[in-house]
Amino acid sequence: CAQLASTSTLISIAPLNGATPRASVAVGGHRGLGQNPLPLRAGDDTHSTPATPPPPHRENTVASLRAAAAAGATFVEVDAQVTADGVAVLWHDDFVLVRGSRGPTAVPISALTLAEFKALNLTRAGALVPPAPSLSSSDAEGWASDGHLLLRSVRGSRGVASTSMRPSRRAAPPAAAAPWEVAADDALPTLAEALAALPPGLGVNIEVNASSLGGLATATTAGSGMGGRAARAEAARTVAGVLAASSSSASRRPLLFSSFDTRLAGGLRAAQGAAPVFLLTEEASPAVGLAAARLGLQGVVVDAAALLLGGGDGDGDARPPTVLPPVTAALARPPGARLRLASYGAVNDRPDVVAAQAAAGVEAVIVDDVAAVVRGL
Repeated sequence: CAQLASTSTLISIAPLNGATPRASVAVGGHRGLGQNPLPLRAGDDTHSTPATPPPPHRENTVASLRAAAAAGATFVEVDAQVTADGVAVLWHDDFVLVRGSRGPTAVPISALTLAEFKALNLTRAGALVPPAPSLSSSDAEGWASDGHLLLRSVRGSRGVASTSMRPSRRAAPPAAAAPWEVAADDALPTLAEALAALPPGLGVNIEVNASSLGGLATATTAGSGMGGRAARAEAARTVAGVLAASSSSASRRPLLFSSFDTRLAGGLRAAQGAAPVFLLTEEASPAVGLAAARLGLQGVVVDAAALLLGGGDGDGDARPPTVLPPVTAALARPPGARLRLASYGAVNDRPDVVAAQAAAGVEAVIVDDVAAVVRGL
């Protein structure tokens, strides 16, 4: 029952039934079939959390994106970063965590070539490394050895980030790391490869990130000096790489760009006019709507919990979800502009929460459990 709109609008599914007013909402698969959960530290929560099977696919891979489409998603959300040689690839974090001879090493995406990125989950022979159940398996040294080189921070350990203005191949290691846990892995794709492999007409929300910009934030507060020039150059490089990878797909599917970084969002808007650009935000404040409007953006993607009375943080809460009209109005109607609303967040896996947002004017939701939300609607 999906109806695909033009490239300048969001896509929508059939009107919702039930007690809420008639509305439509686009259901998007978060990183494909859903975000892969971080592994737990060995022994944590085993007394209360039953063992769960690993996710079927690695997030941000072609297999995961196709599975989301098969589950009923009307669009998929992917995360794009640009490698050192200017190629847009799908990866969420600003860095990859790899096994090295001296332990886990955090490497910014912008410090990797495409060939280095592609090789992260491959053996020397070019085959996918089989999924590993624990960190103790295949303790390989270096990047060229067979073994489980691609790691993740363990849930609850301190985060890893590169804060250097000039991307470094080595950053502070996490307190704990473990291999990715997926039932079957897939190749790490470029953005162009992913777009070419998806069913025609499937919408794609491309969230754009740049691993170098986080370290430049302090230096670019005033937007001037060496740090300001470096940030503008890196933002322009990232925008160019993403647009080069996605331009040929614009005629075959609806595209939507989004970013938490105003430099990237503004750059995407200035560099092209075919696809809408939304500002990503964790806060539902009037300042967000004003910032998006001043950049000439078409909409906002907000954390769904920020729209709900009480935050919507309790899965066991029997109260019907309530979306606060003043909050949506502040986001969608800044002075002199009319913005469109989308949302993300774990609470979007509740169909009743999605229905309440749709009734309040939210036009698209990004979810991890695509099948359950589509079925619930």
